Amino acid sequence: MKTTIKNFMELTRMWSVQLSIAPFVVALLWALGYGVSKFNVILAFVAVICLHLGGNLLDDIIDVCQKLKQGIQLNEICFCDDKNKARLLIDGTVSIKKAIVVNSILFLIPILCGIYFYLIFGAPILFYALIGAILILLYPISSKFYMAEIFIGILFSIILPKAVYFVLTGNQSLNLSHFSVSMFLLMVAVLHTHSITDWEHDEKCGKNTLARLFKTKRNAIRALGWMIFGAYLNLAILISIYFLPGSMIMAFITTPIAVELVQSLKKYIALDNSDLTPRWWMGVMENWEEIKKQNAQYFMYRFYLARNLCVYFFIISALAYAISNYYTLGQ
Repeated sequence: MKTTIKNFMELTRMWSVQLSIAPFVVALLWALGYGVSKFNVILAFVAVICLHLGGNLLDDIIDVCQKLKQGIQLNEICFCDDKNKARLLIDGTVSIKKAIVVNSILFLIPILCGIYFYLIFGAPILFYALIGAILILLYPISSKFYMAEIFIGILFSIILPKAVYFVLTGNQSLNLSHFSVSMFLLMVAVLHTHSITDWEHDEKCGKNTLARLFKTKRNAIRALGWMIFGAYLNLAILISIYFLPGSMIMAFITTPIAVELVQSLKKYIALDNSDLTPRWWMGVMENWEEIKKQNAQYFMYRFYLARNLCVYFFIISALAYAISNYYTLGQ
């Protein structure tokens, strides 16, 4: 059983679900105070997680099947130097047929949840489902057009929170839509950071990431800085015009993580990895000692910083909004 669970976690890249849980929590906290159904919360959460894991698995299935169509034997498939991509499919631990069955179940669950929400809320659910399905299906080819990061940003930080908020309240939220601009920029920043630190591999494989669109790593880091600055600026403007509560300024306590992320990437391209020491204010960096043993700390340190910046900014902002909204409704 432990082996099965471990294989499932690797197969679906479950380690990445924090990036869908965080915007889900934003929508949930935004909706508190409006008579939210606990049953709907559970269904929406299950649907979000299954869609995320199903999308991850579908990406690998499609990539492996494309290689097989090219006449490459399963045990000879490789994705440049990425030894972990679709590893369990390539070495035969999990068959393609079994992976497709698992993937079908992962997609069937949110489809059933969607039918339930459609019966309650009607046509708007079809709109969110259609946009989400299009983005998931196009994702495997999106990197050919430098759009992979943009697609994920739209799916996770715009469509996901708006859809979850709708199924919890039956309404739209204009201020959530405006806040999602900051969410989008930070979500893209996470993926952009990954691409900067994976530059040589992506270049070798001909993968057209958003980072490579900027031609040099230095330009890509500048773009990252503008993304992060834009996220904070958008929040500051929304607060200053009283569109969002002033308590959300608390999200600015994440700025040290943002500064460290940009500075560490500058050191990365200068081949300066002399000080990679996780500190408490940087957030959780799980399995750090094991990562060091695998000599993966150079990549994971920057990735953890970007992920933590994104997740903490989301959660702190949403908590501040929920607390302010609670007291406002209480009055």
